[in-house]
Amino acid sequence: FLFYRIARSMPSILLDPSAAARLPTPLAVTIATLANETREHGEHTTADELANCVEAFFGLVGRVWIAEYLAAGAPDPAANALLYGRFVLAYKDPLLGAWIATGRSLRAVFLERGLVPVARGLLDLDFGEFGDNEHPVAKLSAYRNSFAHGTFHAVVDDIVHHRALLEGLIARLPFLVEQPILVDDGTTVLALRATAESASRPSAPLVPHHPTLVGDDGRAVDLYPLALGKDETGTAALAWTSIEKGKKGKGPSPCNLVDHDRFAIWAERYQRELDGDVESAPACLGEAIAAPELRAKLEAAIAGVEDHGRCLVLVESPPGAPRRGLLAHGAAGDALRWRVEPGELMGSGLVLVKAIARHAERRLSLPRGTIALKEASAWRNALADVAQRCEGAGVRLRIAIEELHLGDAPARSGEPSVQEVWRRLASGPWTVLGGATRAWSLRPLPWDARVELGWDAGVDRASVAGFLRDRATGPLHREVLAALLESEGACDLFSLCDTLERGSGEADANAGSVFEPAVERALWELAPVLALSREGRTHDGVTEEARTFAPLDRALVRAALTEAP
Repeated sequence: FLFYRIARSMPSILLDPSAAARLPTPLAVTIATLANETREHGEHTTADELANCVEAFFGLVGRVWIAEYLAAGAPDPAANALLYGRFVLAYKDPLLGAWIATGRSLRAVFLERGLVPVARGLLDLDFGEFGDNEHPVAKLSAYRNSFAHGTFHAVVDDIVHHRALLEGLIARLPFLVEQPILVDDGTTVLALRATAESASRPSAPLVPHHPTLVGDDGRAVDLYPLALGKDETGTAALAWTSIEKGKKGKGPSPCNLVDHDRFAIWAERYQRELDGDVESAPACLGEAIAAPELRAKLEAAIAGVEDHGRCLVLVESPPGAPRRGLLAHGAAGDALRWRVEPGELMGSGLVLVKAIARHAERRLSLPRGTIALKEASAWRNALADVAQRCEGAGVRLRIAIEELHLGDAPARSGEPSVQEVWRRLASGPWTVLGGATRAWSLRPLPWDARVELGWDAGVDRASVAGFLRDRATGPLHREVLAALLESEGACDLFSLCDTLERGSGEADANAGSVFEPAVERALWELAPVLALSREGRTHDGVTEEARTFAPLDRALVRAALTEAP
């Protein structure tokens, strides 16, 4: 009630013609309609007009966010997948919820990456979290959706309350008033407010007839074709475009989002990457290692599997060993290079299969797309097609896959993981090099020949520290490592638990206070920096063979643990 009294006593910018006239056209038009209806028939009749204002506001903000993201280079894989599915593959215009979700996702990308949008105040408008029903955005969304679904009982209190919420959001976006959207109509520059008006030409070049948002620093964000500079009548005004497609998906409307220059380039590149031509793949392994003894070791393993008609060469190493450079040496020349990156396209086993198909097409001089993969479930058939064609042409492919231990889960439901693809590649006309951090995968990776690297071959200390920073996150991990570093020899699980209990100073009062399964889990998570072996150990009068753990290099692990905050 207090909120209602305060809102009733404050002047409303949604009912102020002079304030609305400074806003961009689509929002200004809906606000003008709201103001006229209020003036002519009273507030109690304006529920639908206010709902239209809510939709116009979030439609405008969502479009600006997409344009800002494209101008920033579309850098985030998850956001790219969202935009591609929501706009490129869509068959109808986004609804209110889609615009809000898009704005929330892209805002998170800008905050995470430290990007600064051109639109002033855009970062200040947060969209709340999922489930936060008390957030103004959630309340306005519920208001608009309830009205649209025919369940809203319009009363003046509700209208005033939600009108004030919308006014608060508009007030948090100074770019709506202070940075007019500009269009160069060929002779003059116009500001597309409620009524188009002349504006000074900015220093940033404008694409003719493209509505553009220009920042104080001279950066420009092109809004076409998220919006047009002329409406259906040819009047100079900002107007929304549609991505509505035919019911059978025969094609987009003439004003499709993908006509946007940046969006079209990005969408085409993203589609090609979805089909296997991932731009970052050729350089993902870096430079080949120079160590002659390691090269010879790998080359001998490759020759051994090829001489016996085998395929899989697994290179295992602790963190920081020069595994990637060794794989780059093995993939020299005409080879497919791959590095698993969970959450990105190179973390998808399905995209890897398509990349193998594209690689085979290039080696066999076949038109792109000859080896088709229309459904995820047919990925084995696609590899069988590759194998048949290569065998018929007498071609043997070379494939190098780094960070294989990270590819244990599919990127999407119904798709293969990278490790599933690795297992399928165990037979065929190819030699497949896999790089993995040892003792990481719970399910052992198959191999025909294995090359084991150690820190004696050279070590990147920063990588070891990074591993410990990521894996030794809890106090138990650090206590386990500290105990192993202080022990004179290797420890088994039971002796290590005894050491941890004695170190707590409460062994007598809390016998058995160390939870052995938790210690064992910590050991396996730290296993890549430990030497694993089996020794006969006696506990409680019983002698048995037990697995033992010791640091691979005590000085190196101690220094890396100190460097890892």
